[in-house]
Amino acid sequence: MQRYGWVGFVFLTSLFVITAGSLPAMALTKFFNQSQFAAAAGTPLKIFGFDDRPQAGSGLNGTEYVSQGLTIRSPLPINVVGKIGEPYGANYITSAQLNSAPNGISNAFYRFTASPSVPDDLEFVFSQPTRAAGLYFGGLGGGGTALLNPTQVRFFTPAGQLIAEETLRSDHAGVIRGIEVWDNRLFYGVVSTSFIGSIRVTNAPNDGDSVLVDDVQFVPAPLIFPVTIKRNGYPGPYYVYDVTGRAAQYTADETIQLAPGTLHDGNRRTRAGWSV
Repeated sequence: MQRYGWVGFVFLTSLFVITAGSLPAMALTKFFNQSQFAAAAGTPLKIFGFDDRPQAGSGLNGTEYVSQGLTIRSPLPINVVGKIGEPYGANYITSAQLNSAPNGISNAFYRFTASPSVPDDLEFVFSQPTRAAGLYFGGLGGGGTALLNPTQVRFFTPAGQLIAEETLRSDHAGVIRGIEVWDNRLFYGVVSTSFIGSIRVTNAPNDGDSVLVDDVQFVPAPLIFPVTIKRNGYPGPYYVYDVTGRAAQYTADETIQLAPGTLHDGNRRTRAGWSV
């Protein structure tokens, strides 16, 4: 019976050890304070505040930041929105809901109004996998049906495996509050030993609140990692999987150079009869 190795990730170092055996447990830390997240995430921290886009017009098509490593997907229009009155205008957006004024993005907030009957459904996809990503949420529901249908946030690997999830509402730890219960914002970020490929944000329709997103941020993984293959007494062969299921084979102790996108992402996978 042929055996295969696993990729063991050591976060914030450049060493990966591949040995025979079962997959190690994934290490993950959640943050609800952006300063603490930034300290743990390292550099360079890329932040997308959407302040370079006009609030007028048709909003985003989702490809505006592809060259910088971020794609935004949604089945609904992606509106660029901001505060229009004091303490808030007809769209109910306040200063407290925006982490970096003037802009955020939303499906259910609009330039001159808001519609809690419309869901929020946004996906943030990183073209270069990262191990540290986060974002701010504004306008988390504070009462009535908003407590029954809060905002759900899920982090996934590039292969689509769930890494982390959190249920957000106005009474969550770390919420920064304004003058009303729904006048708030909250940061949620994750640092993980598994690569983060995307973040999915959903907020149900007809639940009494609209949610906006601001300051999406991540630290791109380094372009090249040294990878050390060790036999540990087992003659091999060993396979290093990429996120599509392709594998490279090694039979001896060896140090190789691989880009992060070509490394097995820590999931158990089966392709062409090979499994990790």
